[in-house]
Amino acid sequence: AQKMKNYLSVGDESAIAFEHGATAMHDATEGGILGAVWEVAECSGLGVDVFVENIPVKEETKKICEAMHIDYLRLISSGTMIIATEDGAALAEKMQAAGIKAAVIGKLTEGGRYMLVNGMRLPLEQPGSDALYEAKL
Repeated sequence: AQKMKNYLSVGDESAIAFEHGATAMHDATEGGILGAVWEVAECSGLGVDVFVENIPVKEETKKICEAMHIDYLRLISSGTMIIATEDGAALAEKMQAAGIKAAVIGKLTEGGRYMLVNGMRLPLEQPGSDALYEAKL
């Protein structure tokens, strides 16, 4: 757990994204990944399709969230950057070449806001409070 603090900065990620020509960047803190994706779409005036299976999540995070009965996709995610760019695959490759875990987890659209989970298209709800506040043993 102590080593997790090494993942809190997004300085390198933002520099690489800026060089790549990112159109939007947002640190996924309060509200987690899904909250940050919602906010990028909202600020852009666009819809979004989120590919839930593509979202990289540490196994430790999944296990702790399962034990605490909370959704890790709506959990504070400091050190995670949501980046919008024309060529997400190329940016992810640049990040990975720099030793930064990266993946294309969605795309901005002209339509509504959805999560694609196991082949199903589900509505992406506007974020409420962070899942951390719901933690219970």
